[in-house]
Amino acid sequence: MNNFCLVERWDPAAALRPKTRELFAALHPQSGDTVYLDIDDAKKAKQVTVTDAIAKMKDPVTDAYIRGLQYVCGILLFR
Repeated sequence: MNNFCLVERWDPAAALRPKTRELFAALHPQSGDTVYLDIDDAKKAKQVTVTDAIAKMKDPVTDAYIRGLQYVCGILLFR
């Protein structure tokens, strides 16, 4: 998945827009509500030999390069 997202042979915004609108509408926001978007990315080192999604990346916590996966999570918060 990491390689798939990095290569960007697709339009991620267009692919995610319909589901985002559906989920947001299900939350029933009221006029005047402030919406916060919290984005978290985490890196997980992996010890595997053959996987397409494994990438070499810099881990800011350890200040070292690791081979592994990166997870991204987004949270919408209001009220």
